[in-house]
Amino acid sequence: MNRIVLLGMTLLLGGAVAAPAAAQDRALVIGNAGYRAAVDAVGAEAVLPGAAALGTAGFVVLDGRDLDAAAMRENLSATLRALEGAERVVIVLSGHFVHAGSDSWFLGVDAAEPDLATVGGMGLSLATVMEV
Repeated sequence: MNRIVLLGMTLLLGGAVAAPAAAQDRALVIGNAGYRAAVDAVGAEAVLPGAAALGTAGFVVLDGRDLDAAAMRENLSATLRALEGAERVVIVLSGHFVHAGSDSWFLGVDAAEPDLATVGGMGLSLATVMEV
């Protein structure tokens, strides 16, 4: 099974959509630019047009802009529930990331002063995302 995980501002659509998509191919695209308690992630929304390109290539796409942590978890969970039979999976996350020790997190727009004890509730663990 081919699984492609794209993180940050990188969107490799050429490689991700070069072959025709199978009916069950899935994509999750999140562009978080407008953070409430942090400086905006300028340009993070630039990944969102990629969602349309993936849809044109036959992927079933779930996308979101400026999502809080709860909405991001729900979108990742919905993507996971739909993976049975998927040939390819594309996950694109663009916005603010933080790192500590052995994990990194993609922050929701509602993140406010994350620390090691609270960051798990403010975003998506990249360790979890990489398990997809």
